[in-house]
Amino acid sequence: MIKQHLKYLIWKFLWHILPQSFLYKLSHYKSHLLHGNHRYWANLKNPQTFNEKIIWLKRNHRFDLGPVIADKVAVRNYVKGKVGEEILIPQIDVYNSADELNFNELPKQCVLKPNHGSGWVIIKKGNEPIKELELYRKKLQQWLNWNAYYMLGEWQYKNISRKIVCEPYVQEIDNLVDYKFFCFKGNPRFIQIDTGRHSNHKRLFKNMYWETMSLSLQYPLSDENVPKPENLKEMIMISRKLSRPFIFSRVDLYNVSGKIYFGEITLHLEAGNGVFGSYEQDLKLGKLLDLSTLQN
Repeated sequence: MIKQHLKYLIWKFLWHILPQSFLYKLSHYKSHLLHGNHRYWANLKNPQTFNEKIIWLKRNHRFDLGPVIADKVAVRNYVKGKVGEEILIPQIDVYNSADELNFNELPKQCVLKPNHGSGWVIIKKGNEPIKELELYRKKLQQWLNWNAYYMLGEWQYKNISRKIVCEPYVQEIDNLVDYKFFCFKGNPRFIQIDTGRHSNHKRLFKNMYWETMSLSLQYPLSDENVPKPENLKEMIMISRKLSRPFIFSRVDLYNVSGKIYFGEITLHLEAGNGVFGSYEQDLKLGKLLDLSTLQN
């Protein structure tokens, strides 16, 4: 946590002293330098690749619904209004600080996470010693102290009222399949499927006919035979309704024994720093993302 906190402080300092456009480009280049096999300096004046266009949106496109979508508490009302509350995972409680947590009163197994970030999750398994539970508390409070805006420059996180959310433990996490629908102006075009997120994280991509695509992003390609969900049409309909207001969004859904659950909606995929398998893949996806109505 010390290393992560130091990294946060450095980026927060940089956001206060350096031009925003330079930091967007620097963050993008750094990600590809460390993890990619192709590196390029993002062109924000004439964006062509998917990443360039996501960064352009992050920098230029502001709208009132953005902070609502980014807030894991507030987004529930949006989802309820669009498709109904049946797909919402119940919330056990919401806390203003980690000090409010009483681990003795929580379910044996549950999920704890802040409402204002991405990837910050603690899974309470039920057999932790008190010392480990207190480390959970410390980590959660540290996350609450961080303003996610300063991590990757995503404006929608900046003014969220930060809280801790407690949810039930839905299913064995390592076996949970995560379906992520890439939607362009409310039109789902393909699906990212994540497996083994907390152990051996891999991905594969399917088009809307459940055919495997030649596409990779961030993690190794999975060779797992993921069966087509019987209720895929319903999942597509839900993603279409939830994504309709946005130029681009990724709608995440879980499918547990035929029951669909809402995960989250992402507006700026990988903050525009996603490492694709090749520059050509990045460029090809960029053609799906039309910014013309915003740039004119």
